[in-house]
Amino acid sequence: MSVYRRLLGYVRPYWVIFVIAIFGMVLFALTEAAFAWIVQPILDDGFVEKDPEVITWMPLVIIAIFGTRIIATFLSNYGMAWVARSVIRDMRRLLFDQLMRLPVSFYDTHSSGTLMSKMVYDVEQLAEASSNIITILIRDSLTILALLGLMLYYSVTLTVIMFVIAPILALLVTYVSRRFRKLSHRIQASMGDVSTVTEETIEANREIKVFGGQEYETQQFEKINHYNRRQFLKLAATNALSSPVIQFIVAIAFALIVFLATKQELLVGQFAAYMTAMLLLMQHAKRLANINAALQRGIAAAQSVFQ
Repeated sequence: MSVYRRLLGYVRPYWVIFVIAIFGMVLFALTEAAFAWIVQPILDDGFVEKDPEVITWMPLVIIAIFGTRIIATFLSNYGMAWVARSVIRDMRRLLFDQLMRLPVSFYDTHSSGTLMSKMVYDVEQLAEASSNIITILIRDSLTILALLGLMLYYSVTLTVIMFVIAPILALLVTYVSRRFRKLSHRIQASMGDVSTVTEETIEANREIKVFGGQEYETQQFEKINHYNRRQFLKLAATNALSSPVIQFIVAIAFALIVFLATKQELLVGQFAAYMTAMLLLMQHAKRLANINAALQRGIAAAQSVFQ
């Protein structure tokens, strides 16, 4: 959190655009809940009761919801992208200024490949952490809260089941977060090693050929390259396993809710609206689970750049 707070500190000069983007996210969350809510009058009043007034205004409401959604999506996505690229520009400028001020002794003990990896690879990871990840994190969290409010409105009993599995999900996400962060640090270090060995080989190619060091350099690069591949595969395996496990836990709650819903006195439209809200909630929960790897990469990259 301290790293992310420091990273968000660079957003302050652009707080107006940031607030507009947040407003877009709030608007998006409300349209998602409105879409789930509208299922109930469509079924109960439109199809069952055949209410002519509802049949008349319902299409207009649907168009209004999705028209508002277009505006909300643009405000949140473009606003956050504008802020993020501005922050990245500022951080690259600060990092370059710092490189200009550092003494010669610093460059004697740090390879240029590692420093270039910070400027190019690590800073670019921050772009994703500053825009896409924050957008998904805030927008989907707000959407989940709006959908939960709608679900509580229709049935408190069924919604309580969703809260029962929350601690299990929290423990699982916490474990996965720590592993992602550890692997991300290793990957960034290995990327610096790959850049360093490659740069040394290119710059010292004459010396390597004169002294017959091709085999030694090849072995060194192969070892580093293999380590880099292994760390990426560990990250991919963790990412591939964490999301399905979380979804499986949610699916158990989903099955239990379907069973208990048949025991309660809910209208067809109410049950359909509740199920729509829950399915949308699962979709946004999945998106939140999937951003964890990129979020941890961004935090690890921020630590590297700040250092």
